[in-house]
Amino acid sequence: MPLDGSHLRSSIMLPIIKERKYVMWVLLMIIFSQPYHVDKIDILGTYSKKEVCVSEQKRAMTIGTIVKTSFGCVKIEGIKRKP
Repeated sequence: MPLDGSHLRSSIMLPIIKERKYVMWVLLMIIFSQPYHVDKIDILGTYSKKEVCVSEQKRAMTIGTIVKTSFGCVKIEGIKRKP
């Protein structure tokens, strides 16, 4: 008999809810007004693959911005239940 409780689910016919993990990458532009003080954060884009986000980050950095600006890709994870 399995130890994960699956034998109980099948005997009383409870629905099995499958969960899918979704990942999104967000490209941020952070503008500093002074050291360690953030003036503004802008979302430049959202992507499903890290490689695309990093590519867009490199492209944004070549455009030319003010000195106190940083760019970065942030991973956002969540779980969405399948209906």
